[in-house]
Amino acid sequence: ERTYTPEEAVRFYTRNEFLFRDVNKALRCENIETIFAFRPFLKHVHTKLDELGKTQRRDRSYPLFVAYRGKKLPKSVIQMLQNNINKLVS
Repeated sequence: ERTYTPEEAVRFYTRNEFLFRDVNKALRCENIETIFAFRPFLKHVHTKLDELGKTQRRDRSYPLFVAYRGKKLPKSVIQMLQNNINKLVS
């Protein structure tokens, strides 16, 4: 708390220390109450990554790419998604 500032959120998140481990553990458990505890920090990380992305898109020396984060889904969920192409899924 004494050294954290929102401007350093990404640096704090990318260091292999307690915050990195605790945030990832909360995200993996998918418990909204646990994730909610990290809301201010996650907002700071999102804001800084958004700013960085905008800066890099303005500077054409960075190649454009799309990154995806996957999650294993049961075959039944995959089938449901395939059956609902172009339809609402909630």
